Amino acid sequence: MNVLLVAPPLPSLYYTANVVFPPLALMYVASALERDGHDVEIRDLTLDRSPMDYSNVDVVGITCTTPQYNSALQVAKEAHEHGKIVMMGGVHVTFTAEETLKTGYVDYVIRGEGEETVRELCRALQEHGRNFDHMKISGISWRDPDTNVVAHSPERRAIMDISGIPYPARHLINLKRYPSKLKNKRATTLLASRGCPYKCIYCVVPNMNSAIYRQRSPESIVDEIEHIVENYDVGGILFVDDNFTINVRNIIRFCDELLRRKIDILWWCQSRADTLLKNEEMVDKMAQSGCYMVFLGLESPNERVLKSYNKKLKGDEGEKVIRLLSKYGIKTMGSFMMGEIQETEEEVENTINYATHIDPTYAQFSILTPFPGTKLFSMVKDRMLHFNWDLFDGAHSVLRLDNLTREQIEGLLKKAYKKFYLRVSRIPQY
Repeated sequence: MNVLLVAPPLPSLYYTANVVFPPLALMYVASALERDGHDVEIRDLTLDRSPMDYSNVDVVGITCTTPQYNSALQVAKEAHEHGKIVMMGGVHVTFTAEETLKTGYVDYVIRGEGEETVRELCRALQEHGRNFDHMKISGISWRDPDTNVVAHSPERRAIMDISGIPYPARHLINLKRYPSKLKNKRATTLLASRGCPYKCIYCVVPNMNSAIYRQRSPESIVDEIEHIVENYDVGGILFVDDNFTINVRNIIRFCDELLRRKIDILWWCQSRADTLLKNEEMVDKMAQSGCYMVFLGLESPNERVLKSYNKKLKGDEGEKVIRLLSKYGIKTMGSFMMGEIQETEEEVENTINYATHIDPTYAQFSILTPFPGTKLFSMVKDRMLHFNWDLFDGAHSVLRLDNLTREQIEGLLKKAYKKFYLRVSRIPQY
């Protein structure tokens, strides 16, 4: 079969900030389909807005996050009007399958991890057309054509041996078109683990069927890095794991393996502050092996706010971890959140002042956003101002708060960026 996989365009603020990565989830699906002999094309509409040619396409697969959903539906509508079978996956539609299928543009929703589900679905479509037992393919949803009722097959179990998953099909995209760099080295994404054991209320991962934490062996991770470096003119690796440093022993082994093979790369990852503070030996190894920057979800210095997020962090750990990483020459990006339901203007100002005080290399500020599938979403349905998914991007307020209006919280977000980046002390960096 000829399969076209599509990543809808990202919201403009992501592109402005150069947060544009290759569509890794689609590349994993493409690799799985190629193993079965399908011809696969990937289109990333953030970089390529030219009209799509559906003439030789049998199946169109679309992925999306919440702010990409409306754009994804436009692609689905176009493909549907060309008479193509349309499947859609990603975190948003995993939890909005009924809404998605009732549009009439999508034939199948892929829930959770997609590699095996899409393989089985395409095999069934190739062998039987649409006349197959849908319940035998775990992890799909569809609309019964006779009753118009949305049906769901059983949940698919998470893939446990993720070291055995084939590398994503990087050969189907042009990595040089993506702007990501670490220092002066072109960088691309890599996934070393899946899932997360923590249960922050604003995160969708705890409610995915793939939430169970699984990790690749250090050797398999370094093997893939070698493959990327040798084949794609890349010198930087962006680990997009939800939390890269959960297994401290494995990370030390990974660093040792990089050093043993003398692979000259820079790398970036996400980590919790408390894990790093408890494991300085690991931080040292990270620095030795090329760790250039760590993304830290610090969110707030306010203990009450952190507790409401179920973050399991202490308010003073942000400053301590910035100092620790700086000691080893590792740059930092601190992420801070505002707009907790009961948060006051004073508490938000405290967060902004804290960010400037601890002074990470870079700071990201966002407004608390209840994405479908999160515990937060189920808690605040009666507070939603609207369901315009385009605005679920962390830059717009979509909740009715107790103490701050939409205009106030969005104004504080702008103030945070101005106060952090327009300080005299930061001007020499630009």
